[in-house]
Amino acid sequence: MGMNPRGAAWPAEVLPAVTRAVVLAATTEFLLLRVVSRMSGSLSSPAGRAVAGDLVLLGTVAYNAALLLSLAVLVLAARALVPLSPRTSAVLALASAGVIAALLVGPMVPVAVLVGDAAAVAALVWLMATHLRDIAPRRARAAMREAIPRILFPSLVVGTFLAAFYLHTGDLLATFGLGPPARTDVYRLGEALAVSAALTAPWVVPLARTRAALSVGLAVGAAALAVLFLRPEIAALAAFWSVGFRLDLPAVVYAAAAGSYGATLFGAARMRGTLPYLLAGLALVALAGRMLIDFYFVALALAGFTFLTIGGRLPAPAPGRPRQRPAEQPGPA
Repeated sequence: MGMNPRGAAWPAEVLPAVTRAVVLAATTEFLLLRVVSRMSGSLSSPAGRAVAGDLVLLGTVAYNAALLLSLAVLVLAARALVPLSPRTSAVLALASAGVIAALLVGPMVPVAVLVGDAAAVAALVWLMATHLRDIAPRRARAAMREAIPRILFPSLVVGTFLAAFYLHTGDLLATFGLGPPARTDVYRLGEALAVSAALTAPWVVPLARTRAALSVGLAVGAAALAVLFLRPEIAALAAFWSVGFRLDLPAVVYAAAAGSYGATLFGAARMRGTLPYLLAGLALVALAGRMLIDFYFVALALAGFTFLTIGGRLPAPAPGRPRQRPAEQPGPA
């Protein structure tokens, strides 16, 4: 008996849908919990506070949905990679198990948090190494020049995440008398790595350097600069509690980084037909931020980095080939 074609094709049908759902849920959580909830304290009218409370409740629902969906992305990616990359599949499966274990028993058993952190770090390092192996065979000088941004950008992203793990895992180890040194300094370095990643991102996405994308980037950068100069206290609060930036660098640097990343997201949105997971990867690593203070953000970071590094290996529906509905099937004249 032959293989059921539905069973063979299901990752290509399910994974893109779950990917869109997790980006939507995480974006909703960001807007409602990390933006609206921070502003709700400034509302004076009871009606305004009631509306803000309802929105925060919706954001909480989106938070839980994004957590479950990001774990589903990792599990689906692990399942899809079994025949092609069994080791990468196993790493993603172990990372998912580690995060789930930390979520379930971490509050009662601190060692479970260490296990979850170790599984996540191992997955990030493995994904980066796999990405480098995919690029390495291209030895021609022109190809290597093209590959440099593809190496530099994810390296800066993973460096940002590892700096966060060094701080938080180190703080937990310190409770056992094993804390590593210079944790705050390493975490501060992670901010420079994150800003550098945003500035290099357009060189990973060709359509991020078009006139339209540059216009979007200039608008985003100008808006960020205006907020940083006109309302620095609000900008500092929003930046730290939303994505973990301390704003220690000059304001113009953050404005340039915001504009650069905005142009990159715009360019990636126009490339969804050829690189269907690129936009999701860029969005999720940004929404994860650089603090990774709980495993919700860790799950977002893992899902996003999976898309950025091995998204080309994951199944996706063929572009421009929608499935026929039964009514569209040709019949007798």
